[in-house]
Order: sequence, then structure tokens, then C-alpha cells
Amino acid sequence: YSISATRTRDAFSRISNQVFASFTLPLGDGMHAPNFGGNLTHDSTGHMLDQATINGTLGEDNQFSYGATASHDNGEGDGSSGGNAGTIYAGYRSPFAQFNGSVGSGNGYSQASLGIAGAVVAHPGGITFGQPMGDTVAIVDAKDAAGARVINASGVRVDRFGYALVPYMTPFGLNTIQIDPKGLPLDVQMDATSAQVAPHAGAVVMVKFKTVEGRTVVLKI
Repeated sequence: YSISATRTRDAFSRISNQVFASFTLPLGDGMHAPNFGGNLTHDSTGHMLDQATINGTLGEDNQFSYGATASHDNGEGDGSSGGNAGTIYAGYRSPFAQFNGSVGSGNGYSQASLGIAGAVVAHPGGITFGQPMGDTVAIVDAKDAAGARVINASGVRVDRFGYALVPYMTPFGLNTIQIDPKGLPLDVQMDATSAQVAPHAGAVVMVKFKTVEGRTVVLKI
């Protein structure tokens, strides 16, 4: 929670007081428990704004996000029309792009939006689609490891061609890339599941993980 009060004096010696209070409360103790929050703003002109929000994430990689916001403005003091307003939104972070959308309405207006963002990188092994990336990225090369999850890049998985785009690498620093082999076919095993790389700024680096394809047999003699 947070509570604050401010007093300001403008060039014409007019004084304005404002009180602000807010809180955030988790609705449960599970990993995906949503958060409920609210805030209240009140000033000496009589203007009051109340707002309540709820948001959370779902999925093994927290790839699904959702939320809703509702507010009430009494319309006094600041010359606004006031009234009630509300917005709901949802998002999905896939291995190949990010999707988000929202709808909302208020006093005399309504809005809706849909957004898609992603990246495409061409490299010697082909073309790989991924999430929005920064200036420095890595391409994971793990043949036959389709579906494996890149642990330190939320929502990123190796595609059916054996590649994955890892965004937002730290330039001139040691970056660790880890792959979770859970979910791989039983006839595929990885020699290593972790690699380190220190790219320069603006680089697209190829990080190779060796995989072995074959049948594993357990004999009880």
C-alpha cells in the first residue's frame, strides 16, 4: 500500500492540495494467483478519481496475460466530464509473436484494439520467427529438439526446424542459454542443455546444442 499527500503553489500563489492512496492485494497464494489493486486521488478542487484493477498470468511460461480496469471520475474541479469507464485486455506470448487486444468504454466513447508484434531473422539455416527482439539476439540451433523450452526466455521454444530466437541478449556480458529437454521425443537426447555466449552489441549469434537421435534400450538381466 502507499499513501501520499502533496501541496503545490503556482506562480499566482494559488495553493493546491492532493491526496493519493493505493494498494495491491494478491488473490491467493498460487503461482498464477491474480492481483487486485486500487487507487484513489482527491484534491482540494473537489476532483476525485477512483480506480480498481485486476490482472494475472496463466500458462507454464506465463504466456497468457489478462486484466481489467474500472474507474470513476466525479468530474469536479478539473473541468472533465467525469463518469465511469472500464477496459478489459488479454495477451498471448507465443514462441513466434506476441498478440494482445483490449476493449473499453466510458462516458461518450468506446475503443477496441488488436496488436501483433514479432521478429524475423534470416540465418544460414533458414528463416526463424520469434518474439520482439532487441539489438542483440541469439539463434539456438538444436536439431531434432523441436518443442524444447528455452528456460531463460519466457515463451520461447525450439521450432520444428530446430531453431529458436532468443531476444534481448546482454552485449559484452556472459549470457547463459538453457534448454529444458522435457517434452522431447524419447529417441532424442541432448549432449548439453546449457551454453554461454558473450556477444558484441548488435550481434546475432548462433548457439549450437548437439543432439543425438537414436533408440534407448534398458535391459534387465
